[in-house]
Amino acid sequence: MGPDQRPEPIELARAHRVGHLVYRQPLMAFGSPDSRSHSRKSPQARGDIRRRRWCAYLRGGRSMTTPIVIIGAGGFGRHAHDVVDAMNASSPTYEMLGFLDDGRPDERLLHERNADLIGSVSLLEELPVDVNYVIAIGSGDVRRRIDRWATSLGRKAATLRHPSSTLGRHVALGEGSVICSHVSIGTNVKIGRHAHINFNCTVGHDAILSDYVTAYPGANIAGNVFLGESTTVGSGAVIIQGLSVGADSTIGASACVVRDLPSRVTAVGVPAKAETGRTDSHGWGAT
Repeated sequence: MGPDQRPEPIELARAHRVGHLVYRQPLMAFGSPDSRSHSRKSPQARGDIRRRRWCAYLRGGRSMTTPIVIIGAGGFGRHAHDVVDAMNASSPTYEMLGFLDDGRPDERLLHERNADLIGSVSLLEELPVDVNYVIAIGSGDVRRRIDRWATSLGRKAATLRHPSSTLGRHVALGEGSVICSHVSIGTNVKIGRHAHINFNCTVGHDAILSDYVTAYPGANIAGNVFLGESTTVGSGAVIIQGLSVGADSTIGASACVVRDLPSRVTAVGVPAKAETGRTDSHGWGAT
């Protein structure tokens, strides 16, 4: 798109300072006629639609759904978008505004799903106060830092749960957690803030998964297991009944944990053995 084709920015300084990024905002209600035909419209037409929707949104023309942005536009960010779509198909819940990311995600993949990268993570500070967010970044440590920053701004995190997931009685899901499709969670389970439970995971009764835990696809966490903050459980890994894993530890793919593990270790193999320590990442980190 050349400079002469680019839609003019909307002046929002007196309302919400979104600045020159505003014209990129899709702000489409799920399943709307505009969203279904979005990919067939010219770039100029798409820009005009986004500008009109931003103006309506900021003037108070909002739907009954809750506006949401996804922080992280990589693979799991698109998974989170799928969960939003599935929730909306069951019962309209969220209005997907777009993605925030400090990196260079593949915007072609975003456009294919009628979504856009609307700016960097810091843009969250400038969005209207009723916009919810979810952090779709793999690193628990990065999620922890973004969560603390967003919380200091008074922002509210959305909790996403795919309709195909099953939960027992007395399950507590922390704010910002993402429960993907075909997850099974037993009774009396506690899951902390911004935890990611990927496809086909199982979590047994009375388990406690602390804040920022990540369970990759097919992980099996038995009953009465305790996972410390920012623990990562790899694809297909198994943690047997009643064990504890310390904070910031990583369980490798297909590992089988048969004894308690301390904090800040990486455990691999069958049975799983602690091999290396971990170091903190710097900055927000990659998606």
